[in-house]
Amino acid sequence: MPRICFGVASIWGGLMTSTKRFVVAVAALTLLGGCIGMEVGAAKRVDPKGSDFDKALYAGYLELAEAELAEGDHFDSDRFALRATAAAAGEAPAPEEIAARELPADQTADLAAARERLTAALAAGARNKVPGEAARAQVMFDCWMQEQEENFQPDDIARCRGAFVTALVSLEDALKPAVGPGPFQVSFEFDSARIGADGHEIIDRIATAAKALGAVRVKLAAHADRAGTDAYNQRLSEMRARAVVKALAGRGVPTVRIEARSFGEKRPVVPTADGVSDSRNRVVLVTLEE
Repeated sequence: MPRICFGVASIWGGLMTSTKRFVVAVAALTLLGGCIGMEVGAAKRVDPKGSDFDKALYAGYLELAEAELAEGDHFDSDRFALRATAAAAGEAPAPEEIAARELPADQTADLAAARERLTAALAAGARNKVPGEAARAQVMFDCWMQEQEENFQPDDIARCRGAFVTALVSLEDALKPAVGPGPFQVSFEFDSARIGADGHEIIDRIATAAKALGAVRVKLAAHADRAGTDAYNQRLSEMRARAVVKALAGRGVPTVRIEARSFGEKRPVVPTADGVSDSRNRVVLVTLEE
């Protein structure tokens, strides 16, 4: 008998909407008898398995299921309880699909965008890196979906939405790359202002770090070694600076935030005698300031 109740509750839980609930509930009570609301009890008897994320998801969905049962919303209670049971078995469900509920038209885009950000964070490793916050974000998203479908308890909608946003921001912050302000070093070949493959990898890192840190200024210091004349090395360092500026701009770093200075051979990174070619001085050093 429990297997029959499970299947029927799942079907009716998927069909119910706020506009249909009262009429359909009367018929459903007749058809289902004692089955409605039984899933919470079944979920509470489960011994959670799986990852830390699975266990946190189980606890979160079970809490929602109990809250909905206390309000007399048996269908959503069963819906959340079944999700709790799946998570406890190590088969965590995905965040609810937008099409799973009949949402107000003016709220659909906001929820769809929120789900896209959530699924992106989960796919990027949030389940393993911050399992508790990842589970809370998913549970609160589904809570927001459920309350928004009902659309008559604005305080509950705001509570679920606010808890989701707080958890999502924590996820996204946790997934940001660990970066520092530099200095980063872009190296050049002798007598050249062309950025090589290694240099482009460094510039990729600089652009990523600048965006992650919200850098206010990106400071460039371009240098040349001491082989050749002062005037030539000054021009060469200026060309190197322009090459790095152009590469950063191509990766989305606003040029208004870039401050470039060229020193030629006047301020060598590594002091050498005049006329000495040293690769350590053929560089553009990049520092980020928040």
